[in-house]
Amino acid sequence: MKRTASLLMALGVVLGMAIAPSTANASVHADDCMTSLRGKVTDETGEPIIFGNVALKQNGILITGAQTDFDGYYSLTDINPGTYEVECTYVGMQTTVVTGVVVKEGQANTLDVVMANGGVNLEEVVVVSYDIPLIEQDYTTSGLTVTSSQIRRTPSGSSGRSRTKNRKKAKDIVGHVGGTSSGDRRGQATIKGSRSDNTVYWIDGVPVRGDSKSNNRKIKKAQRQAKKNQQGHHTDPIQNTEQFTAIVENQFLATQKEAVSTFSIDVDRASYSIVRSRIQRYGLRPDPDAVRIEEMVNYFTYQYEGPQDGKPFAVATDIMDCPWKPEHYLLRIGLKGEQLEREKSAPSNLVFLLDVSGSMASENKLPLVKKSLEMLVAQLRPQDQVAIVVYAGAAGVVLPPTSGDQQATILAALHNLHAGGSTAGGAGIELAYKLAEEHLLKEGNNRVILATDGDFNVGVNSPGGLEKLIEQKRKKGIFLTALGFGMGNYKDNLIEVLADKGNGNYAYIDTEQEARRVFVNNLMGTLYTIAKDVKIQLTFDSNYVKEYRLIGYENRMLAKEDFANDAKDAGELGAGHTVTALYEIVPGPAARKAPFVKTGNPKAMKLGTIALRYKKPNASKSELLSFNIEGASTPVVEAHADLQHAAAVAAFGMWLRRSSFLGDYALDDIRRLALRGMREDPFLFREEFVALLDEVSSQAWVLEE
Repeated sequence: MKRTASLLMALGVVLGMAIAPSTANASVHADDCMTSLRGKVTDETGEPIIFGNVALKQNGILITGAQTDFDGYYSLTDINPGTYEVECTYVGMQTTVVTGVVVKEGQANTLDVVMANGGVNLEEVVVVSYDIPLIEQDYTTSGLTVTSSQIRRTPSGSSGRSRTKNRKKAKDIVGHVGGTSSGDRRGQATIKGSRSDNTVYWIDGVPVRGDSKSNNRKIKKAQRQAKKNQQGHHTDPIQNTEQFTAIVENQFLATQKEAVSTFSIDVDRASYSIVRSRIQRYGLRPDPDAVRIEEMVNYFTYQYEGPQDGKPFAVATDIMDCPWKPEHYLLRIGLKGEQLEREKSAPSNLVFLLDVSGSMASENKLPLVKKSLEMLVAQLRPQDQVAIVVYAGAAGVVLPPTSGDQQATILAALHNLHAGGSTAGGAGIELAYKLAEEHLLKEGNNRVILATDGDFNVGVNSPGGLEKLIEQKRKKGIFLTALGFGMGNYKDNLIEVLADKGNGNYAYIDTEQEARRVFVNNLMGTLYTIAKDVKIQLTFDSNYVKEYRLIGYENRMLAKEDFANDAKDAGELGAGHTVTALYEIVPGPAARKAPFVKTGNPKAMKLGTIALRYKKPNASKSELLSFNIEGASTPVVEAHADLQHAAAVAAFGMWLRRSSFLGDYALDDIRRLALRGMREDPFLFREEFVALLDEVSSQAWVLEE
């Protein structure tokens, strides 16, 4: 197809892109038992559309999407049966929408699409000069000879840490040569430009990674930015005024001096998506204080058994050898919340509290807020109600409480919002809670859903002031979901305070896919709280535990006496949510003698006890649960995939924070552990985590270390 090939070549020359082949064609021949939609996209002459965008929508809302490969094939897998619209877009072609596409359960459904030539010309790209050249031409064609003495001095391992002095591999050498990387998925060396994620190119100062799945979107965004710059409206996309609460990493504690460890649960998952966004979208090392390890671990779900005794959640524990310190143990504590059926759940009184200030104008803020909430609105029932409060220089109601079956009215109010002005966040919070309280459902689910970048600059805007304000509001029986958006001026520290102190949960949304995860895949956990003020207290036996360290939860630590204090706030557990906590343990004298046997054996280790306190959603008095912690440490290779995966994510968080507790455990080691944890990955989130590790290993800030 000469026209398509010429267009791709032109884009490649102008932008310096390195586009890797897709795996969509291979997936056409995958397991046909999975519910999927597959096919080929061509032009009117039958030539394949290469790297075209295929979107699967339902009632106008994006469900998922894919890009075609070099042969024009696409594959949409793991989707629910139903009737959809399929939208195909490509530069220079007319947008093609196929409606009434029926996807049958358990089948490999097929749909081929023919696109018509649209005769659309590419927009002009404005090239702007910079004081510092982005490319040093003197080095773009340079060569390098590696001598035998240099080989001897080259450290082993991609992290640069020498673990075995006399074992040198090819990948260890080329990983330290410019233009190469040792971070290939198979442990092989790669040449920069041979994979889509090896190259970063810049369009008018905007960093764009060579990701074939998002090139069209990024190119158009960069073109729009270039035009703004030409008109004198330049904004620096890399300017950083972000704020995160400082984290001081938990240390080891001696059991004989301090046998009790107490903390609040945390179901927030914002940190993982913040970290992922900074790495994948911008090629930046995340701020260490943005790396909250417990949130990264809890971004993923685990196969814990649910409650069987009428309690709102069940508790499980298991132990394995610590991957980064084999002489230590890694203890996992898991909670699984009760599942609720959507149709049988209580009616909801929801208030959307939306930041429409000037700082929310960019594409990944207010426009993404609208798309995210569209997904929620599509699932409302007649018994649910929604109101919309907005704030900029002041706060106001743009939609009074409206029945869930009036979706057109709700969406019209949502779509009419525009960004501009200062940010009176405190006034917005006051008004939203007032409206929620006026229409409170005594037997229902009452919740404020806040969407903001956290950049409050009018009225109450300090963490301390917001904490006092939100603590007053939570007493009304109204829960909070805080959604963070954007980059550059993002105020994570303020949003985290609101979620932690407002009986709430916190998510960071950087893509429509992440919005779908929050409001479609995890809708019940996001909206419905089944237990509040959940606290965990472990009491260790010094015979089996010499020292211990809680990994993460630094901002959730509680004093020992806070455990039984019902006035002390703690975290909330949503319907179906899982919560995971990890302890690194230095074995005591009895543990060192204990045999490696399964739980239940009389010779198994008895590490101590675990107690939990929680309140029912409308209660003020807590209830107590307690269990023994016993078992034996399993070798890493024999441990459950869930525990291996959780350990890999925790290790990655420690690596990003440059934790001294990780020792010589390198990115390659973390990746191998993550691969073991992929054995049970129904939604492919763990596969995405491995891809993130591969992305990290090829980025400049890693190769320079």
